[in-house]
Amino acid sequence: MATLPRELPTFPPPRFVTIVIEGSEYRPALQEVSNFIYDLNLVYEITRVATDPQYERYKFSRFIWNRNGRRIKETDRLYVTSLRLGSPFLLETILLAAAGAVPAIWGIVQIGERIADWKPNREKARLEVEKLRRELHAPQRSEQLIQTLKERGALEYYERSVERLGENQIKITDIQLKIGSDRPPTLDTENENTF
Repeated sequence: MATLPRELPTFPPPRFVTIVIEGSEYRPALQEVSNFIYDLNLVYEITRVATDPQYERYKFSRFIWNRNGRRIKETDRLYVTSLRLGSPFLLETILLAAAGAVPAIWGIVQIGERIADWKPNREKARLEVEKLRRELHAPQRSEQLIQTLKERGALEYYERSVERLGENQIKITDIQLKIGSDRPPTLDTENENTF
């Protein structure tokens, strides 16, 4: 009869990445707030689906714009942990840190260079993303993002989503990344359902 080991193996707790986006706005229309959040999520999901090997069979088409057009796993989604309208606008999202998430996180950081009302600290953000990539043994360097998007037929959708964010009344003034093991109460990492 087999016996159990004296000590059960321990596993490190799951890691999470918190993305904090600060912005300026003055009483935006509800539609502007909704569009900002939708387009930001769209940038993330397009990048995630284009760069994460588990979604390599996905074919990009005009249906990407539909609410459920990306079929991303629940554990790969961004989750809102805080949203504050006012001055400044503040959106805090969290996602499970995984190798497939690294290029998608970099896709959000790139928004700062393109449309934000600030000079991003690109080096600090790049170092955070590289640190996460090394910790997760991510196979792809985040700087290859544009080439990968082009190869997967997703670049035009990514570019248009970033452009739409730039046209929004809410203007990004800062993007920060935090890496940690704090588990938000609403994120169920056991649930692997897909749409």
